[in-house]
Amino acid sequence: MPLRARGVIVDLSVAPINSGANVLVKDVIGNREDDNDSTTLAGRIRDQWEETHVGQLVYPVLAQAILVTSSITAWTLGAYATIIPVDTIISDFHIHHICICSASENGAYELRLYRGTERLAMITFTRTDKKDDVEGLDIYTPHTVANSQIRAKLASSNAAQDTARISLWYHLHE
Repeated sequence: MPLRARGVIVDLSVAPINSGANVLVKDVIGNREDDNDSTTLAGRIRDQWEETHVGQLVYPVLAQAILVTSSITAWTLGAYATIIPVDTIISDFHIHHICICSASENGAYELRLYRGTERLAMITFTRTDKKDDVEGLDIYTPHTVANSQIRAKLASSNAAQDTARISLWYHLHE
């Protein structure tokens, strides 16, 4: 209910959950029930809280990392490899880290992640005689809806069909 003080009306009511009106201050601040997809301050705070307080998960679980293959032509993307099959992660999520578990040959690589045909992120990495160990790289993707398929493509600096095995680290947004 609006309050009146010396001719100024102050509206202390709470915005509806996930309000997108963005007309009044209460719309921008939001509601304590706003979810992480909301554009309100409350929704963005909830999203940050989940990012730092919800346990990290790994895919694939208790299994060998997924094989991604480059084209036989240098710096040409290979075919799609399914990393996370459709209907596997049943809550909204985002990927924030990738493990390059192995790469087949010395060289420079570029890896791209896709949701369907939409590109989510890209990273580069190298393998040399001195650096052929497991490499974890930050790779932040937009929020992805539950049950989405995640695929990857790989290119390398070599004129050979190189491979890399990858796993993904992600957070759920429930």
